[in-house]
Amino acid sequence: MSRNFTPLATALIATLLGTTAYADTDTGKTRDEVRAETLAAIRNGDIMEGNDLTEREMFPGRYPAAPAASAEAGRTRSEVRAETLAAIRNGDMLEANGLTEREMFPGLFTAAPAVAGKTRGEVRAELAEAIHNGDMLANGRVTMTLREEFPSQYPPQ
Repeated sequence: MSRNFTPLATALIATLLGTTAYADTDTGKTRDEVRAETLAAIRNGDIMEGNDLTEREMFPGRYPAAPAASAEAGRTRSEVRAETLAAIRNGDMLEANGLTEREMFPGLFTAAPAVAGKTRGEVRAELAEAIHNGDMLANGRVTMTLREEFPSQYPPQ
């Protein structure tokens, strides 16, 4: 019996042996840890379905409410109370209709501080740069810039 392997069979065997060598790389988790995480995800409804939605998103009534993200974990009770009282004082608390008191009764509260914008010189400099680079809209075009309409007239970017 002859043991001559064809080049295709040799390549196939080398590929199979190479993939099994990389399959044993350490991921940092044991099989039991991965299994426990998977079971927890199934139990919580966090497994993705074929339509890119989780079970929890498709059937929210089947699962308990997701725990709220604790962005406030480092704040004390007194800090939260102080922020709440300040929001009430400033009219920033939401009412039942979805508006704040400041939005419903703007005359009762001081005006919100205006945020400083760009200076006249900064705006003029930006405009000059846009004209130079062809980033202005072409005449009569809503979606096409001068650079797109006349590419040979502007330096390459």
